[in-house]
Amino acid sequence: LLGGLWALGAFLLLGRMMLGIWRIYQISQQAKAVNLSPISQHEPYSNTLIKVSAEVHSPMTWGIFKPEILLPSSTLNLSEEEIHTILLHEWTHIQRKDYLLHLLCLMATSLHWINPFAWMLKNRHVIEREKACDEQMIRGGKPASEYASQLVSVARKLTRPSSLQDHVAIQMAKGSQIKQRVVALINDNPSIPLPSRRMLANYGLLFACWIPLLAAISPVSPAKEIPVLQEVVAQA
Repeated sequence: LLGGLWALGAFLLLGRMMLGIWRIYQISQQAKAVNLSPISQHEPYSNTLIKVSAEVHSPMTWGIFKPEILLPSSTLNLSEEEIHTILLHEWTHIQRKDYLLHLLCLMATSLHWINPFAWMLKNRHVIEREKACDEQMIRGGKPASEYASQLVSVARKLTRPSSLQDHVAIQMAKGSQIKQRVVALINDNPSIPLPSRRMLANYGLLFACWIPLLAAISPVSPAKEIPVLQEVVAQA
């Protein structure tokens, strides 16, 4: 019964991921390719396919072999400097191959959905990924205060309630992350603070509550340990 419950959860999460990919593919096919010259002229993202669509809720990147930058239609109403910042941020994700890692992370979380540590690591991965892009933007010469202001502006003007496709693409200004990123930038310290002891204790307590269920799915024998616990130890 418990094994069937795990399989059902994994099936639903993987199915949601596939539906999201299919939805964003449909949006990409219907989106309009745009030429943003002279903004993109001589810029590193000049050869990247850029599209706009009313179905896109926030600037995002998707695609492995032929990555694309998808923008909300309202992006064209922004200033050239704001558009340049958005495109440079998304291009950084493309250069880092972040979309492939994002999909692998979603797949791993779907398969290990029963393990609360998997969700904690997934959320941490998202924060660290955006932090790395922010750091690269600052290293490229963008003033931290100006960049932080533009992040807030993008979140306020372009970000709308999420939909099915949003979780399978990499979004620039996800509302739940903006506060941490802006505070880090303003303090001239792009590093995101590590989880507090209280937070780690809460995760530990949550994991402890799941141990009986994990043991029921894979009974312990003298010659065999719980696979999930082996994975957690390896990640620690």
